[in-house]
Amino acid sequence: MKFLKYALPVIIWMIFIFYISSLSSPPSPGEGIKFFNEVFHFSEYLILSFLFLRMFNEYDIKNGFLLAIIFSILYGLTDEIHQLFVPYRAFEIKDLIIDGLGASVILISLFFKK
Repeated sequence: MKFLKYALPVIIWMIFIFYISSLSSPPSPGEGIKFFNEVFHFSEYLILSFLFLRMFNEYDIKNGFLLAIIFSILYGLTDEIHQLFVPYRAFEIKDLIIDGLGASVILISLFFKK
């Protein structure tokens, strides 16, 4: 039951990110909306790091905050590498930085945990 509630959402979210990255032209609300790509990347990895943290806490894994950030950033790196093989997509350092920022936002929750 723990797997279904805590680990499976992480896997499903990672599959979602992989799927979106595999599209040559991912869905977008249009060219008129500035910073959509950045907000989307930030949000994707904020959610991923939250799901990792939730899973690590449930399984009593030490340093869950740090591991959630590291695993999310590493997945962002693999995602950017994956895009090298997708037509009309590319590895973008800017996206990786935004992914890392989104993943790191969970540190804010440390202040509210007490």
